[in-house]
Amino acid sequence: METMAITLVISLALVFIFKGEGRRGRLFRHSMAALEGEMARIEVKLQGLREEQERLQTSVTSLQARLQPHTIAAVNAVEVNLDKQLRRSMARAETFEQHLVRRGLVSQEQLEKVASYRQGSGSDLPTEELLVMFDYISAEVMRRAKADFGRQQV
Repeated sequence: METMAITLVISLALVFIFKGEGRRGRLFRHSMAALEGEMARIEVKLQGLREEQERLQTSVTSLQARLQPHTIAAVNAVEVNLDKQLRRSMARAETFEQHLVRRGLVSQEQLEKVASYRQGSGSDLPTEELLVMFDYISAEVMRRAKADFGRQQV
């Protein structure tokens, strides 16, 4: 009887163990299926995000191509403006004599001759009058050059 009782207890224990294992196995399989489904959904979302990234990159490239001419035009406009400002600053910084030489109305050599004459003679006549007196430049051209120089200095 004792053997039978032990056998019965062992049998019942085995039934409970296998029954419990079956339930755990089903729970495990169900959990795995749920995780696999979730992973499939995540992969679909990831693929959608990759496609969206491609579309956005294409849009960015297109916008950059459309902006490039405007950027170049803006840079050119800034360069032209800076060049004008530089020329104006240089024009304001130059003397009237430098202005005459730059415009080709008199030569540096002619200015040096006038300066040498003034120093040797002690003359207090302005350079402009001496240039006209030595006939290096006409009075009319000198008048226009003074007016032009005055406009540049503003």
